[in-house]
Amino acid sequence: MAMGTVQRAFQLAPECSSIDDVRRKLKQEGYSAVDEHLQGSLSSDLKKLLKQR
Repeated sequence: MAMGTVQRAFQLAPECSSIDDVRRKLKQEGYSAVDEHLQGSLSSDLKKLLKQR
């Protein structure tokens, strides 16, 4: 079963330097509707992970 966009974003976040970096990697991996998935409170949650690096 393929991993969902949001789940993969949370996996990538600790190794990324920004939300834009997460978006870029997701798009490179072939995920669709990345911008739509990563907005609002979800984006805030990802930023918290990025700061923990």
